[in-house]
Amino acid sequence: MKPSLFYPVLFIFCLLFLSFVPAVAQQSINPSGGTASGAGGSATYSIGQPDYQNYSGSNGSILEGVQQPYEIFELSISDYDGMAIDCQVYPNPTNDIIQLRITNYELREGAVLHFSVFDLTGKQLLQQKITGEITDISMENLPRSTYFLNIIVDKKIAKTFKIVKN
Repeated sequence: MKPSLFYPVLFIFCLLFLSFVPAVAQQSINPSGGTASGAGGSATYSIGQPDYQNYSGSNGSILEGVQQPYEIFELSISDYDGMAIDCQVYPNPTNDIIQLRITNYELREGAVLHFSVFDLTGKQLLQQKITGEITDISMENLPRSTYFLNIIVDKKIAKTFKIVKN
């Protein structure tokens, strides 16, 4: 084949080949969804995902599907004199460790800030003083269930989060 005809023939071949190759992508018809953004990043979510596949192993599990689950449940906000606090808990659901990030907080002098983790029966499982902006909370030894994480300032609950342990 002459060098001058090679490129036009190659172009036509590629054009014809690509016109017969179907495009395949993930598809889902969801009633709602969107993107949530914050200081820690952003997450895309969908409501009504019809199908997913769960793969589990000794190191953890993954849910394969159109969207990966990411849930944040802030159950209460209690503002009272002498306290302003902003909290984030991630990843939720979790397999082992969650991170508690506390920003934009002002405490009265001598105030004590700590967290407590409770099971669904109200039994306290963990308690620890919060000393920095990010606190790692190990949930490795807890069974799969739903838990409540209370952020406590001077014996008053400032915030409560619902944590899902996979």
